[in-house]
Amino acid sequence: MRAVLIIGHGTRDGAGAAEFLQFAREVAAHWLDRRVVPAFLELADPPVLSALEAIIAGGVRDIVVAPAFLLGAGHIKNDLPAALDVARAQFPGVTIRYSAPLGVEPRVLRVLDERIAAVAPSVVPPEETAILLVGRGTSDPDANADLYKLGRLLWEGRPWRMVECAFSGLARPSLPEGLARCAALGARRIVVAPLFLFTGVLVERIRQQVREQAAHYPAIELAVAAHLGGDPLLGELLAQRVREAEDGRVTMGCDTCVYRAPLVGFEARAGTPRFSDSSHGLRGHSHGAAHRTGPVPAGQAAPMAAPPLRFTTDGRVDWGNMWSTFCALPQDGGLPHRGADAFLAAREDADTTSVGYRFAVAEIIRGIEAVSGLGSDAATPGWVAVRCTSPRMACWLGEAIGRENVQARSDGTTLFVPAGDDFELAGEIKSVITAVAKTTHFWREHLAVVADGAKAGAAAP
Repeated sequence: MRAVLIIGHGTRDGAGAAEFLQFAREVAAHWLDRRVVPAFLELADPPVLSALEAIIAGGVRDIVVAPAFLLGAGHIKNDLPAALDVARAQFPGVTIRYSAPLGVEPRVLRVLDERIAAVAPSVVPPEETAILLVGRGTSDPDANADLYKLGRLLWEGRPWRMVECAFSGLARPSLPEGLARCAALGARRIVVAPLFLFTGVLVERIRQQVREQAAHYPAIELAVAAHLGGDPLLGELLAQRVREAEDGRVTMGCDTCVYRAPLVGFEARAGTPRFSDSSHGLRGHSHGAAHRTGPVPAGQAAPMAAPPLRFTTDGRVDWGNMWSTFCALPQDGGLPHRGADAFLAAREDADTTSVGYRFAVAEIIRGIEAVSGLGSDAATPGWVAVRCTSPRMACWLGEAIGRENVQARSDGTTLFVPAGDDFELAGEIKSVITAVAKTTHFWREHLAVVADGAKAGAAAP
């Protein structure tokens, strides 16, 4: 018996999850003559490994795992392969094949063309119109480069003044920076085209950002095209990827993959084993919080380096766009303060009247608001008070931040994180904000905690 497991990224947005499930049903009905089962990498159920186990329990012995993803970044290169390594070891008598993502392909361009053409007509001619192609943004330069390739192919042979590229998070240029570039290059109309398969929080965020940015460009017409959605052309393309896997014809370019080639600035990733964690490829599995399929190469067992700061055009740290997700954290690195000799403690003897202390507290408050939406205030010397939604949340965040090697404590619904007059932006301040960003992300999106603090799903790691 054969089956296809179609994997969606997953979203907290019910409409986005429903779109993916409908897409899977359409693929099964029109392009594949075997059982099709949907699953999600994160944020929705069923998880990948649970779905595989259910399929195999039903007697299937030949499975193609098909990611409904556009480009090949960390989820494609690490999380899903690591999960399949675990499944193959657990079920040695089952053939599990893995297909390529949709990729840079003419049908993707045709759907983009249709979405852009469907935007309300304008009196501004195409020669004065810019297309701003906005992708998710990843920590993988290869995937980010593929977005630019799509953008160039979208421009060639078409009448638009330009096609520029931007990212909704994790990479630059940001959407506001992309709009500014289009305006500076003379566009009188800008159509923002979200390169997303299914709707969700990020697609809505793009629309909101465009609405907010419109005030800066009163002389320019701004419009947003629809996301790709479960278009029949993409269903046909995914089915082709499945047949390629069955025929042993899966091809993915590896010359510019950071896990194969030592690209400048990413040399440490070359040759690293596949990796996933209990929030992604290994959700619901008995492996702990993380799993590597193979030994860590010699010289690469050091603590993770911290990702670089990102800045807005006015020179301030862009905390909100830097950490719109922590999906890439296992590959990108974590806090600057890691290791037993780098514990970050509150400076309770700090000079609270000093310029350094006032700057540190103000930046920590601004960063916490940007990455978590939680309000915070200066508290007793050495501490910033963060307002949580429940005592349970404050307690869990305090314990989780402590495991990140940053001092924290809780009292009722208030979480306290450290501050100091010697805190530096790229060091201590960044560590505190990153710790809050990471732990609030997991509290809200991976622990399934409802507003009153009672658990509704998975247990805390």
